[in-house]
Amino acid sequence: MKKQPRTYKIRYKRVFFAAAILFTGISFLYLLFHPVLLKASTIEVEINSEFKPEDQILFVLGDDKEVKIDGEVDTSKLGEYTLNYKFHQYQKEVKIKVQDTKAPSITTKNLKTDMIQDIEPASFIEKCEDATEVTYHFANQEDFSKPGRYEVQIIATDQGKNETKTSAILERCEDKQGPTIEHSDKRIEFKQGLLPDFLEDVSIKDDFDENPSLDTDTSQVNFDQPGDYTLIYIGRDRSGNETQKTRSLTILKNEELNQKIVYLTFDDGPSKNTERILKILDQYDVKATFFVTGNQPSYNDWLKVAHEKGHTIGLHTFTHDFASVYSSTGAYYDDLRKIQDMVKDITSEEVKLVRFPGGSSNTISKQYSPKIMTILTKSLQDKGYQYFDWNCDSGDASGNNIPADTLIQNATACQSQYINILMHDTAAKDTTVEALPKIIEHYKSEGYVFKAIEIDSFAPHHGVNN
Repeated sequence: MKKQPRTYKIRYKRVFFAAAILFTGISFLYLLFHPVLLKASTIEVEINSEFKPEDQILFVLGDDKEVKIDGEVDTSKLGEYTLNYKFHQYQKEVKIKVQDTKAPSITTKNLKTDMIQDIEPASFIEKCEDATEVTYHFANQEDFSKPGRYEVQIIATDQGKNETKTSAILERCEDKQGPTIEHSDKRIEFKQGLLPDFLEDVSIKDDFDENPSLDTDTSQVNFDQPGDYTLIYIGRDRSGNETQKTRSLTILKNEELNQKIVYLTFDDGPSKNTERILKILDQYDVKATFFVTGNQPSYNDWLKVAHEKGHTIGLHTFTHDFASVYSSTGAYYDDLRKIQDMVKDITSEEVKLVRFPGGSSNTISKQYSPKIMTILTKSLQDKGYQYFDWNCDSGDASGNNIPADTLIQNATACQSQYINILMHDTAAKDTTVEALPKIIEHYKSEGYVFKAIEIDSFAPHHGVNN
């Protein structure tokens, strides 16, 4: 009777052993046909999380370095991706689902508006944090057509269809207050015949309208008569409220108003010809303007002489290298500061008179930076500079050794009250120097006076083509 249990134990061991062998055999056969085991055939990944395809491998019947993985997964974008795991002749596809399961985190703000502003759900959102783009809508159809206080329910939905519901307070008001107009204490003064920017230092604010209009009323100003006048600023908001503010201005007598003036200008200097030009200017007792570069520092002493004689030194860029100065607005202003510093070292003055290489109408700048001239012509003036083109061209830029008679003919063919003549001061412009006396004599005989350019002088501007 006591030997039966032993028989059962032996039988159980045999069955278990046989089952183990069978399982091992089946597993081995499975691995022979499926040598790469993966965590799953479809894997869900949270957007913007770290994902490594090799981490999805559980077991390799061999060297795991021999497993090749084809395909890419962009965890920054929602979607379904496919990876193909290859091990010798075996291939296994895995679907990777990049998903967004986290609802947006929203911080709201209350809103106080006039009756004009359109009310949008996004207007109440101060801060939103989510891995995907979020859209907003009101939980209920609201009617905000009457003044009052409203509690609004806003639903934020991301691209993963996760939603966050939040609330905020809307206060609708009837706007009866006009904008506030402010300006500096600086008195507006300008000469007859000139027109300043009356809005240069003026600001306007409104409690509801972010873009109120600001106009000037100069109906009380006689621009032809020197004297003290009152300028009126008029501000209006979108609700129709109006604010007026007065400001005093003074028109100064302009001695040049009825004069015929020639502005002789010389670009690209100084050079070996600067001394010769200055001697001629002295001979005829006339003043001129030199738009200079930093390319010939050995002749800079002549710029000091020119300044001391009452001629104006202007800025023509330090390098005059189109590819460099017009490569960007930053490059232009870096170059401009260099020539400005050079001129200040020579004259002790911070000059803000500018001539662009090629003039403001040049098109070559488009090759290096499209629309740069449109930006520069405005930003220069905003920074307190003035740029000067020309309305009379001697033609000496077209080549070297242009016959002096040709230059004289070109430079004396101009008829205007204010004439700005373009000439050049370089070593190759000997004929320009030869032509200069005849040019001066012609305009003197026509009753013109010769003056150096100042910041408020006549400033011809060409049409900007870039």
